[in-house]
Amino acid sequence: MHARTHSTTAVAPAQRLETERSLLGPLPRRRFDTAYVEPRRVHPKFPFVEWGGVSYSVVPAYLGQMATCRVEVDSAILVVTCGGCWWATPAGAV
Repeated sequence: MHARTHSTTAVAPAQRLETERSLLGPLPRRRFDTAYVEPRRVHPKFPFVEWGGVSYSVVPAYLGQMATCRVEVDSAILVVTCGGCWWATPAGAV
């Protein structure tokens, strides 16, 4: 932090921090989940789920069931969870 006065607030950032420190709460113990998560239904005749216009295969035992698709922000890995099992694949792969 520097002591130079900010042109918009007319207060030095170090001084502003001291004023606002009592208003700040502690950070959460767990990081906020920013992943893209969406429910998808496995196709009733073919063992695929669709994500981003691409079909991804799952185990045929899950035909017609609901699955959860998840991609972390800035990640290229799609994780599909269905019936207690999960599969990971590069998102956007053909």
